[in-house]
Amino acid sequence: MSRIFRALSVALLTLSLGVIAISPIAGASAHERRQVGDLWMVVGWKAEPALLDEPNALDLRVYRLKEGTDPAAQTAADRIPVLGLDKTLKATVTYGDKQKRDLTLAPRFNDAGAYDGLVFPNAVGDYTFEITGTVEGVTVSQKFTSADGKFGKIEDTKALLYPNSAVSTGELLAKIEDLEKQITDLEGDHSAPTASAETEE
Repeated sequence: MSRIFRALSVALLTLSLGVIAISPIAGASAHERRQVGDLWMVVGWKAEPALLDEPNALDLRVYRLKEGTDPAAQTAADRIPVLGLDKTLKATVTYGDKQKRDLTLAPRFNDAGAYDGLVFPNAVGDYTFEITGTVEGVTVSQKFTSADGKFGKIEDTKALLYPNSAVSTGELLAKIEDLEKQITDLEGDHSAPTASAETEE
């Protein structure tokens, strides 16, 4: 019985705190576009705004421009996507002084020249993507960091939560642990033996 009561209490606490998931807005709005030889590389977060504890991905696009195109006036129609780079390029992500994390590049369905590298950012701040390898035999080694302000950093969700007040995962766990302690104390009180009163003859 106590286990059921404990489970129900934790579930009710979670619901009462209004822990909700916020889905990032689909589509890129801030990416860095860089010319590398005759290539163009575009890097940023796939989902922006890029939010803490939300699934996201490196958004990498690689293309060449059609001959005679003015780079400053380029449009989507002027771009020739480069295919098959998931086999020749490698991508990593770094946060601060943490060890690099390898990302698995995968071509995006129905979007030629676009590649995703899934990542689940769980710290607020700037991230750096590094792209290395070869593109059609040409060596590539480029770093892109949100610290340069050309694509977004990871932001906390607290300011966006509505209508319930913001509750972090750590705060939620602390509240659950406190509730469990209170339940354990109550169980101990109920299980303690009751002293029998002595009757004098």
